[in-house]
Amino acid sequence: MPSVLPPFWRSCCWYCGAVWTCMLIFSGVSAQETVSLDFLLHEMLDRESVLKAPEEFTCRQFSSFDRRAGSPEENWFANGDTAQFLRTEERNGKTEWVLMDVQGPGAVVRWWITAPQYRNRLFVYVDGASEPTFSGKVDELVGGAFFCEAPLSQETARGRNLYLPIPYAKSLKITCDAMPEQKNLYYQINYRTYAPGTKVESLTPAVLQAAKEKIRQTNETLGKLPVWEDSFAETVQIVPGECVTVQKFTQGAKIRRFTVCLQTADPVLETAEDLAQFRAEALRSLILEITFDGKQTVQCPLGDFFGSGVGVNPYRTWWTEVREDGTMSAFWPMPFLKNAEIRIRNVGKKAVSLKSAGTVSPLDETFAKCPKNDFLYFHANWRQERMIETLAGLGTRDWNYAHLEGRGVLVGDVLSVLNRVSQWWGEGDEKIYIDGETFPSHFGTGTEDYYGYAWCMPKWFESPWRAQPRAEGPGNFGNTTNLRFRTLDRIPFTRSLRFDMEVWHWSATKVDYAAAVFWYGTRDAKILASEPAKLYAEAASPVSYKTPFQMEVCGFHFAKEPNGHAAVQGMRSFPNGQWVRNEQLWWHGGKPGDELELRVTIPKNARTVRLGLTRACDYGIFEFFADGKRLGGPWDACNPVSGSGGVIRETLELPIPEELADGKEHRFFIYLVGRSRLSIGTMFGMDSMEFLP
Repeated sequence: MPSVLPPFWRSCCWYCGAVWTCMLIFSGVSAQETVSLDFLLHEMLDRESVLKAPEEFTCRQFSSFDRRAGSPEENWFANGDTAQFLRTEERNGKTEWVLMDVQGPGAVVRWWITAPQYRNRLFVYVDGASEPTFSGKVDELVGGAFFCEAPLSQETARGRNLYLPIPYAKSLKITCDAMPEQKNLYYQINYRTYAPGTKVESLTPAVLQAAKEKIRQTNETLGKLPVWEDSFAETVQIVPGECVTVQKFTQGAKIRRFTVCLQTADPVLETAEDLAQFRAEALRSLILEITFDGKQTVQCPLGDFFGSGVGVNPYRTWWTEVREDGTMSAFWPMPFLKNAEIRIRNVGKKAVSLKSAGTVSPLDETFAKCPKNDFLYFHANWRQERMIETLAGLGTRDWNYAHLEGRGVLVGDVLSVLNRVSQWWGEGDEKIYIDGETFPSHFGTGTEDYYGYAWCMPKWFESPWRAQPRAEGPGNFGNTTNLRFRTLDRIPFTRSLRFDMEVWHWSATKVDYAAAVFWYGTRDAKILASEPAKLYAEAASPVSYKTPFQMEVCGFHFAKEPNGHAAVQGMRSFPNGQWVRNEQLWWHGGKPGDELELRVTIPKNARTVRLGLTRACDYGIFEFFADGKRLGGPWDACNPVSGSGGVIRETLELPIPEELADGKEHRFFIYLVGRSRLSIGTMFGMDSMEFLP
């Protein structure tokens, strides 16, 4: 455990200074109402529930994050995010590991878990019960059919998710057994804590059984989107540099659906690739701007606003939908008291035609009579940073999605990443600070875990609250879009919210991050460090729907994706060699006849190339070529000494043909011949390439 424990591990009661205010409007849970499974399922399906007062409850998280991370000055990027628990307890002569222990009234509202295999059992103790209220195998309780079917309980890309709420009146404790046999278990549990005195009906097996039909109906409803008639529809053409008003409202109302669809009949777009690239450019360079009651709260590229990221990537959630034909819809409720204006700004280089439409309804009495200081407006903000330098697993920094001030509630985000290598880019943890916390009460276990999947799976998936509509590949190369939307697990804040994500990459390379954040806030709430000019410049920067191959590992530029696996290998633990930057390009999984093809610029005066190479007991035999001309080999990389002491570094010098020393780019090939009789593998390692006169 860290020397300075996070405040939320010192106590099992979560209030963190929140003000429990009695609200007359949007108070969510009245003195007469009881929070129950039925109540929470109804709230889950009520789209306007996100407009409830921020003071209604707090939302926090337990997880298996690495406890060595004590502060930004103390192991802040520690990455041992597995098999981390609050404590162990002895029960009936057996050991149980405690994942969560909290005092109520409250409810678990989202539960994610993964492991290399599932060997142990989970135990859920409700209201201080001496015996488990619920128990079962890990993969049956979370993501399995123990509580319910999909989508409330569902596995997506190896991440197991449970969104069925588990309310409790007094307390809740979750434990597991058999950790020595299980070895690895990653988990995140999001939960609410209500104000003292809130009436809660705890979940029991009898309550669960009685709610089976309600749960079935909820699952069925979550699989559908509403079909509403258009209240407005408009087709406009927007030339570069122009900002067009697509709809204006002059009296209070509520936007319930907003839809756009790019229109193009340009004869230049003759191929599917041309159309995909046109859409990618347009959806990033068209900026949606919405003003409510005189205050602009939405400023976001269209593709990111609808969760598509770069280009048109079809998927569907409870809040958004993108169709194959490019029709994109959002179902966030957007109320306003007096007026509103929807604009689209073109910061790109091409004129674009698009159709916009939407559904609007009058304000009901609850909204109309809401005090102005309590009225919640919809916000959507976006920022991007390109060429973020990563440090091959050492962690770089926390990248900020948003820093919000005032009263409001976080309801979702979309992350679009451009990764220039095939290695996993998202090992970093989310860190969410609420109302001035010095240690985040949401501290995650990995970027993909936050988005509901696992093991960096580059696989398309969708669900009501999470999706990966884009994973370009190969591997984790190119454009990836992850999104997470929130209903029961939305995060209220009464003073501030800061949302950071670690940039933690397995390779030393450069990545682009772009994040859209969706939230509701009162009129005086604001996002800090918002710079429209910078947003426009970033949105206007080039994007490619199909990323040109430009893989780079350890400073080596690949001409194409190699057979097998090319990655960064840290070399600090090997005592018999001094590798450049203590790392190497590591090629493994290749077969005889495979090639590693690099792009290199050979200086005009070069006569020799000096390679820094690794030898070990599981390395192969190689030949070296440049533009088809053989430079040398076969070279046997096997050192038949097992263990770390047998891993050594040596240099190899090869002649450069005079006609290749022209200052231009050439192809450098490492050809895998095979392995010697003493070797047990065909691996290859190189840490440097130096051209000498």
